[in-house]
Amino acid sequence: MLSTPISNKIRIFVIKDKEPPVLTNNEIEHLTESIRVVIYARVSTTDQAERGYSLESQVEKCYELAKKNGYKDDEILAIVEAGKSGDDPNRPALNFALQLLEYGVANGGKFICLHPDRFSRSSYQGTSVMYKIWSYGTDIEYVEMNFDPDNPESMLMYNIQLAIAQYNKSKILANSRRGRRQKVKRGEIPGLAYIFGYDFDKENDTLIENVDEKECYLTIVDWFLNGKDRTPMTLSGIARELAKEGYKPPKGKAWYATTIYRILRNPVYMGKFYYGKTEVQQKNGERKQVKKAEDEWMIVPVPKYIDEVTWIKIQEKLDEHDVIYGNGGRPTQNYLLKGLLKCGRCGGNVAYGGHSKTKTHHYRYYACTNKKVYGWEVYTGLPVKQPCRGRNWRSDIIDHVIWYWLLGKLQNPNQLIESIMKQQDDPEEIKKLKDRMYKLDSVLREKEDERQRNILAFRKGWITEEEMDVTMKKLDADIKSLKDEMGFVSNILKNMSLKSDGLNELKESIEIYNEIINKNVLTVELKQQIVRTFIKQVTLKDDSIEIFSNWGVN
Repeated sequence: MLSTPISNKIRIFVIKDKEPPVLTNNEIEHLTESIRVVIYARVSTTDQAERGYSLESQVEKCYELAKKNGYKDDEILAIVEAGKSGDDPNRPALNFALQLLEYGVANGGKFICLHPDRFSRSSYQGTSVMYKIWSYGTDIEYVEMNFDPDNPESMLMYNIQLAIAQYNKSKILANSRRGRRQKVKRGEIPGLAYIFGYDFDKENDTLIENVDEKECYLTIVDWFLNGKDRTPMTLSGIARELAKEGYKPPKGKAWYATTIYRILRNPVYMGKFYYGKTEVQQKNGERKQVKKAEDEWMIVPVPKYIDEVTWIKIQEKLDEHDVIYGNGGRPTQNYLLKGLLKCGRCGGNVAYGGHSKTKTHHYRYYACTNKKVYGWEVYTGLPVKQPCRGRNWRSDIIDHVIWYWLLGKLQNPNQLIESIMKQQDDPEEIKKLKDRMYKLDSVLREKEDERQRNILAFRKGWITEEEMDVTMKKLDADIKSLKDEMGFVSNILKNMSLKSDGLNELKESIEIYNEIINKNVLTVELKQQIVRTFIKQVTLKDDSIEIFSNWGVN
C-alpha cells in the first residue's frame, strides 16, 4: 500500500515481485471503458538511495501531469513496481501494464512515466517498450523530460538519456569493484561480516583470532577426524554434542549439521582468505553468481589454525560423507510426482523417503522432509524444531490414484470443459479463490518484510552472516512456496475466465495428449511430462489428497 494522499483518489495496483492481479472479463471491460491514463512507477533500492526516487513521489508527480492535461481522477490508473531492476525486461508490473494497453485500456490516451530510465536503463529495452506502447494507440509523456516523437532532436535526447543511465550504472559498478580489489592488494578484507573462529578488526580491515571460537573449531576438527572418546561421530552427532557441552554456535542458540559441514569446508582456517572466488553476471535482468577460475582469486593472509595435510584429510572424509549422505549417495528416484508434493500436516516438501521389503513385496514411500531433525539447542541438546509426526505414504498407491484421476479428466474433455464453464458462472467459487489469493498475498508480504528486516539486521551487525543465511534459507523457501501456490491459484482463475476460444484451445491440448497416451508405451519421463502439464501441486494429508490442477482444486 502506498502512503500518498492520492491513494484514495485513483486506483493503484502495487506489484512487488509477484504475479500481477487476475482480472475478470467484466473488470477488463470496465477499465477499457473508463481509464484514459496509465501511470507506471518503478523503484529499486539503489534508485531510492542514490536519486531520492520513491514510489509515492513518482506517482504523485505523474498524477499532477495527468491532471494538468485535463484528465479526471476516475480516468487515471497507476501501476507500481516495487524493488525491480530496470535491467529486467520481464517485470510483472510492466508486463501487466502492457497487457492492459493491449486489451484497449488508455487507447487514444496517455502512458505517463517519471523518466525514460523507469522503463529500462538499456537504450534497446527502453526503445522497445516505447514502440510497443505506441503500437497500442497510446501516447507517452515523461514528467522530467519534454518528449515529442515527431521531433528528431527530441528522439535524440531520449536516446542520450537512456545511454547516460546505462553508463552511470556501469561506472558505479566498475568503481566499486576497483575499490574492493585495491583493498585486497593492501592485505585488507573488503565488506566482510563474520567468519566463525575469527573477529573482524575494523581498524585494520582484517581477521584476528577469536580464542573461544578457535577452540571450538579445533574440537570440531578433532571429533570429525578422530571421534569423541574414540567413538566415530557424524556431523549431526558433532552438532548435538557441541550443543550439550554449551559451545556457542555461529548463529543464534542452536547447532546444525549443515553449520558443521560449512565450517569444515571453509579453507580460511589454513591461513588464507580468498577474495573474488565468484562474480555476479547479469543477463536479461537476472543475476547469477558464477565461480571464477582459481588463478583469478586473490589471497589475504589470516591467522592459521590447521595445516594443509589436516585440511586434505578433512576434505577426503567429507567427500566420503557426501557419497553416503549427499548427492553422490542414494541414486535419485525418478518417481512420478517428483517436485509436486507437499505435506498437508506441516506444509513441508515431500520426497522419496526410502523403502521396505517383505518376503513377497518391495514398497517405496513418500515422506515429509521435515521428519528429520536438523538442529539442536545449546545446553539442552534438544531438537530446535519438533519434527513432523505422521506416517509416510506408499508411492505406488499415491502415483496410481493421481495418474488415473488425471486420465479420467483427460479422457472426458467435454465434461471437463462443462465443469470449467459452471465454475465461471459460480461467483462463490471465484470469490473463494480470490480470498485465498488475498490471504496468500498478505502472508507473502509479511515474509518479504521479514526478509528485508533480516538483511537490515545483518548490515547493522545485529546478527551474524551464519544467522542470516539460516533465516534467509527458511524465508526463501517459504516465499517460493507461497509464490508457487499463488501461481497455482492465479492459473486457476485465468482458466476460469477463459472465453470460448481459450476453452477450445484447452480441449485441443487435451486431445493431443490423449493421442500420445493411446499410441505410446508410456515411460516414467513421458508420464511425468503429462502430469506436470496439468497438475501443479499435490498435497498429501493423513486421510485425503488435495490436487491443484490447471482447472481447479480437487
